[in-house]
This record gives sequence, structure tokens and C-alpha cells, in this order.
Amino acid sequence: LDAAGAHRQTCPPQLFPGHLRSLATALRSDQGIKASYTFAVPDVYLTIGEAEPAVIEELARVLELRAADPQQQAMRDAYLADLDLDDETRTLEVGCGTGAVTRALASLPATGSVVGVDPSPGFLVVARELATGIPNLDFLEGDAKALPFDDASFDAVVFHTTLCHVP
Repeated sequence: LDAAGAHRQTCPPQLFPGHLRSLATALRSDQGIKASYTFAVPDVYLTIGEAEPAVIEELARVLELRAADPQQQAMRDAYLADLDLDDETRTLEVGCGTGAVTRALASLPATGSVVGVDPSPGFLVVARELATGIPNLDFLEGDAKALPFDDASFDAVVFHTTLCHVP
């Protein structure tokens, strides 16, 4: 994050607001990138609950692609293996997105119930669809800064690539 709270990153043009999208498209050509471009882009996840459906769809696709990456899976499996879970453990994932990590948690052999929370109704629709048939898993809409649970409701809480998006 820079001083203005914006990420400095290169983003696909379809995720830019209209005026930046035309500039980014102008910098591309059929022969490749004409110039290197990096914009200060506000963190889309700070307002993900208000994002347009096309943005949600693209981000959901990217989240699931990332979750399927062998290096990401190895990293996730390594830290999930360190959790001390049993059949009675209630686990919460905050900022679950499309639920890739939440599904992995619920699929572990000795896992009680798992709840994924995300502020995006669009991500939660995808998460629920992908979790069909996993009985110990539920998804709820909520904000990481004001979780809708009483203290001590969970035995384990997972923040997988989420804390950097919580101001």
C-alpha cells in the first residue's frame, strides 16, 4: 500500500474504472505490451460488497485459479496440517471469498464445523455453489471488522490472504 492506501500493481484492464481502462487498452497491442504501465489502484476488496457483477465474476475466476495452483495448494496444505483440529472443532475463515480455503478446511479428516465469512454477496453465491455436498460447511455475509458472532464461538480462525485488505 502506498501513502494514499492504494496498491501499486499491474491489473487486467477489465478491472480498471472506465477512464483508466481506455488508457490501459491503448497501451496494449496485438504484438504485446507497448509500454509498461503501473497505476495506483484502490484495493477493490475494500468495497467488494458494492462491486459490479462483472468484477465479481472475474475476481471469483481468478481466486479459484489461484487456489488450484500447485504452489498455492502446497502452501495451504502445509499450514492447514499444522492446525490441531478434531471432530468438535468449530473453525471460522474470515474473508473466505469463493471458499477455496474454507472447503479445504471442511474436507480435512478430523474437522467439526466450518464457517466462511465474506462481505461480498457475489463471492458467497459462488462459494455456496462450489461447496454443494459438504455438510459441515456454511457461509455467511459479514465484515471482518464486526464479525456477527459472540466471543469464543470458534476454536480456530483462519485469515488466508485477508488481513492486508482490512484497514
